[in-house]
Amino acid sequence: MVKALSLSKKKVTIYAVAGVLAVCLFVATLFYLVPNNSQMGSVVFAMGPSDSSSPNGVYSMGFILGVTFANGSYTQNSGELNSTDIQQIEFDPTNAYGGLVTISDPYYCAFQFANDYQIFTGVTGETPVDLGMVDVVNTTQSFVTANKELPPPHYVVPGLPDYVVQYNYTGYWTSWETALPPSSMAASRWAMNITQIQSILANATDPVNIVFNLDLTSTCFYQLTTSGGTQAGTATEQYSGPAATLQLFHEGDQLVGLQFNSSTVSVSMTVS
Repeated sequence: MVKALSLSKKKVTIYAVAGVLAVCLFVATLFYLVPNNSQMGSVVFAMGPSDSSSPNGVYSMGFILGVTFANGSYTQNSGELNSTDIQQIEFDPTNAYGGLVTISDPYYCAFQFANDYQIFTGVTGETPVDLGMVDVVNTTQSFVTANKELPPPHYVVPGLPDYVVQYNYTGYWTSWETALPPSSMAASRWAMNITQIQSILANATDPVNIVFNLDLTSTCFYQLTTSGGTQAGTATEQYSGPAATLQLFHEGDQLVGLQFNSSTVSVSMTVS
């Protein structure tokens, strides 16, 4: 009985040691497969104008010029246009998502943006003319980007406040509140018909230069997952400067063409 008891104790000891080893191996494997969050690099955000109309950041705000002609046709133009049949011109701020995170590792990231912006519009030169402004508060956008095959389902950043969109506008700005979803950034546009354009051209001798100055504040809520782990955070970036210029060519009060130039303002995200 004593020998049997000793043998049983040896087995218990062996099993106990094996159990401890198994736990240690599991912990080591778990640490290897799921690295500590401290192994993730720092996340840096920045905002500024892009060099082209193709956004290279995780979020971008772009600008479109729409032109309506006498026959009812419509075109979107980002350069020079020569025509005496222009009946209306429209300037629209709009979302232009990039979704590009500057990181070499496989990743997926959920974003939620809350944006406030103001655009001030006017004729520049010796006799400046105020053409109005728009103030849009609390527009929101959400999306997921990844360089894996698919992000996990229901991957949403928690904690975005329940924002209520607000619009204020003057001059040639109007609201699209009833035509578009409340979350749409293009909820307001600047538009002038040919009669209004001619009233500006009547007293002008040189080409009329119109500038669109933008003040944009963008708050980003993000949740990023890489091989180094998962981390979430909030960043707020601001931009203040010109967004677009519109030059009107004319003969007397007759509009004969225009030149439009704009920049895409982008929020970039870099993980070092």
